[in-house]
Amino acid sequence: MSILRDLFAAVYHIINPRTCVMCGKVLLFDEDCICTHCLQSQLPRTEQANHRDNVLEQLLENDKLHRAAAYCFYLPNHPFRHAIRAAKFHYLPEINYLLAKQAANEWKQTGFFDDIDCIVPVPLHKKRLRQRTYNQSLYIARGLAEVTGLPVDTTHLVRTINNEQQSHKSIADREQLPQIFAVVHGEDLRNKHVLLVDDVITSGSTMQRAMMALHPIRNCTFSVFTLALAHMHAHVHEVEDGIFL
Repeated sequence: MSILRDLFAAVYHIINPRTCVMCGKVLLFDEDCICTHCLQSQLPRTEQANHRDNVLEQLLENDKLHRAAAYCFYLPNHPFRHAIRAAKFHYLPEINYLLAKQAANEWKQTGFFDDIDCIVPVPLHKKRLRQRTYNQSLYIARGLAEVTGLPVDTTHLVRTINNEQQSHKSIADREQLPQIFAVVHGEDLRNKHVLLVDDVITSGSTMQRAMMALHPIRNCTFSVFTLALAHMHAHVHEVEDGIFL
């Protein structure tokens, strides 16, 4: 049966070729969503995992924040945007899973994941989750977990307000949002180091509110991972050996 299944898949791939969401080239049989060339050499990496006090850590400054890093910059007119938008709005969450695995494999030696106890994806409200059918941040968390072996926690942080889509709001409007998260059984997170995960950070307001929800928990610290950091922060950097920090 496996031979027939593989044969059917090969024929289907010839008739309906899958293409890379970044460059549009036909994917090889063992490639998924993004071609190997784009994964290896075309992602606008930030290299923030190698540097403390980077742009994202400054943006999210919090006395309980241990580390924060974005994998890539979300730049205007860069094909990486197509991948992020396809994952978020076009029912291709496996893109986030693939990118998270790629990031985790590249960051294993940086110490970024050291001492973390669990991975917490930023949750969607139940109504939004029903509309979208999946939480893109959960797929990122699963991709990181696949490489790091860390558990994914989807039970303690919940979204209490179904606020409007943030990408359509101005920075000023986002900063006026009320608290939109709550913690259930926060005592379970005492003395824990939590890795908060989201797909894109723009103003940082949503992530800051997630950190605010966790902040009262005794001896709970947190780090932040995001696949992409909005381009408005890309020019606020230091340059070392030609690398964006």
